[in-house]
Amino acid sequence: MHRLARPAWGIVAGCALVVGCGAPNVASEDDPRPNSTALPRSTPTTTSHADSSVDAPSSTATNGAFAPGACEVMDGASLLQQDPVPLEQLAEHLDLMTALQRDDVAIWNAFGIQPDHLMVDGLPHILIWVDDADGRCPEILEVVDHPELIRLVEWAEGDHARLDPRISPPWRELIRADLERSASERGHARSAATGGGLNGVVHVWLEHEGEAFAAELVDAYGPLIRVSIGNFEYDPDLDTVVGEARCTTLPAETARSGLTVTAVRLEGTSRHRRMMFEVTNTSATTVHLVPDRIAELTVVGGERTLTAFAGMMTDEARESVAVASGATTTIETQLSTDVCDPTDGAQLPPGSYQATVVVRVFDVEAYEGDPSDDALVVRLDIELPDVIGVLAE
Repeated sequence: MHRLARPAWGIVAGCALVVGCGAPNVASEDDPRPNSTALPRSTPTTTSHADSSVDAPSSTATNGAFAPGACEVMDGASLLQQDPVPLEQLAEHLDLMTALQRDDVAIWNAFGIQPDHLMVDGLPHILIWVDDADGRCPEILEVVDHPELIRLVEWAEGDHARLDPRISPPWRELIRADLERSASERGHARSAATGGGLNGVVHVWLEHEGEAFAAELVDAYGPLIRVSIGNFEYDPDLDTVVGEARCTTLPAETARSGLTVTAVRLEGTSRHRRMMFEVTNTSATTVHLVPDRIAELTVVGGERTLTAFAGMMTDEARESVAVASGATTTIETQLSTDVCDPTDGAQLPPGSYQATVVVRVFDVEAYEGDPSDDALVVRLDIELPDVIGVLAE
């Protein structure tokens, strides 16, 4: 499969979501590496990065100690002063980045050192803290394929924390650009977030997308990327999502007199829907309610959930909501549409479903997780369209 098209527009700041982030670029006027030697740029190919071949300059050194610039100590602050690299220039070196990621793995396996990656003088480099190297630079160079692109760095306090906004590793910016391009084509974001992991692997969480787009990303970036769709990781060998099912069974609804549920509805934007409803206490005593945080989907009238929330939730147990006699409280929950069983595929097919919220009922103050014999199951019929994220009103 051919690589994804590379947009040529500028880079925007911000690293939390799919928007692009600034990245280091060509050398500054005060080059801290007077003995460094520039390597010829690699030529982009149309082969998959899952292949073992790499179209990149190879080291001519027979021993890492003789590589140009090897074991030279650079000042971290000067690296951060370099200008951003255009996306098309980053794309030229994607094969070399793949080779350096393999060197990253070799360094980790041999020495337990987690390097950084940065564009330096227009080329991707591996950066290792001087303290981490601990005098072992010659030995480190012996285990890598590109010793000429290894640099030791002395970081001042606070400087290393500025690496992430400068894009480390640099291929993360290319991945973000492809995600943003796809979002622009579809009219809504395809990714919840991206993050860096061990050995420079970029983890991408996709929302409500099928295996085809995940396969495109893996084909384009190979070992540089790890893709999850909703709750589960995409396995390129199986061309599907894999993992343990997270489905649950709704509790039996207890007919508790004195509680009335009304005004059940969906609110919010097309991509951030909330299920809301009112609970009125018509009994003579105060009741205490602990509603689920997330509304999960079932088939119409079903008892087994088809979805499970894929995001993070606080570890803090929520306290019950007290509803006095004659009072009404509004309950609001997020809506989950991520499948809970990987054998169902990466996303639910279009159709009719019910959004369900379990509200546990207590006679005394209680907390999330406390057992209860009484429960309300609130249901709302919804239609799931072809493009999840634009739910029917």
